[in-house]
Amino acid sequence: PGAEGLIFLPYLTGERTPYFDSTARGAWIGLRLGHTRGHLLRAALEGVAFAVRQGLEALAATGVPMTELRLAGGGSFDRRWRQLLADVMDQPLLATPTTAVSALGAALLAGVGFGAWPDAQRVAALAASPQLVATPGPASDAYREPYWRYRQLYLPIAAALA
Repeated sequence: PGAEGLIFLPYLTGERTPYFDSTARGAWIGLRLGHTRGHLLRAALEGVAFAVRQGLEALAATGVPMTELRLAGGGSFDRRWRQLLADVMDQPLLATPTTAVSALGAALLAGVGFGAWPDAQRVAALAASPQLVATPGPASDAYREPYWRYRQLYLPIAAALA
């Protein structure tokens, strides 16, 4: 939607799920003279969101039940990024209110290690509960077709760059 037909494949260091292809390369597809830096940026963000969705779909295909989507860390604080993810995933998103989630988790587990808390279950109760931060909006429907196009691009681009 915001990139006006421009699609970005975010495989700058290869791609993991679902392709497991360390030779995959990134590309902007559909670049026109009228596209601006803003379109390039928007396409890059949408491409990363599409890759996240594709990874979640691969996980779901294995039968792993997913009851909710949670974000954590610094990126989870940007309202626009959260909304883009909710729209592309077509799912509500929850996020923790802590920016340094990894550091907090490491500190709490270290506390378990030296005996400040008896077990990890008790420590989990100390963590802040996730909050609903984004729900799919009107743009969610508009992402179906670009996501479908994104999914069609990996094989021909991989073959062309092999």
